[in-house]
Amino acid sequence: MNRTLYFKLSTLFFLQFFLWGSWYVTLGTYLLETVGFDGREVGLVYGTTAIAAVVSPFLLGLLADRFYNTEHLLSFLHLLGGGVMFALSFIT
Repeated sequence: MNRTLYFKLSTLFFLQFFLWGSWYVTLGTYLLETVGFDGREVGLVYGTTAIAAVVSPFLLGLLADRFYNTEHLLSFLHLLGGGVMFALSFIT
């Protein structure tokens, strides 16, 4: 692997996991104290990520393998996720 590609991928994964760590850790406290969820509901919210991790490779793997270039699909999904997170920041 050449150095440019290695640097780009390293930056991508650092930013991705940095963002996950910045909101995923504090989500439980936010839901319990600010929104008023109980422990069961917080567990259900965290459980949705596990379900998505199991289901999404089947659905997106099919799209990436047959119809789209994997890099373009990942780029689109990262932009979509960023846009959704930005839009969610305006919800009160």
